Amino acid sequence: MTEITNRPSPFSEMADEFLNAFSNVDIYLIVGGVKADAPIRAILRQVRDDEDHIEAGVVVEGVSHIVSISALAAGGLKNNRDAIELNGTTYKLKSKKDDGRAMVRLGLEGDL
Repeated sequence: MTEITNRPSPFSEMADEFLNAFSNVDIYLIVGGVKADAPIRAILRQVRDDEDHIEAGVVVEGVSHIVSISALAAGGLKNNRDAIELNGTTYKLKSKKDDGRAMVRLGLEGDL
């Protein structure tokens, strides 16, 4: 994935506004096996997931979880290498999607 390093000026402070309004958890980023010293605010959401659940030709809906964080905080995160810690439990990343504006959505492996 290409990292977006230069964000349009209208979006430069938008992440803080989103997080102030909607954040519901504190998480620790774990980059390259090293846990951050301090937590960051994040938006935890449960989403319907049918992309990865095909059994015997039938799509099976499931539920997965994503956290949205400031794109600036997501700097060195990579899929399948890094993780987050939420409420004392570590969850590996299965996806990292930059919205191109202010936020990055991190898909989490496992059940919450």
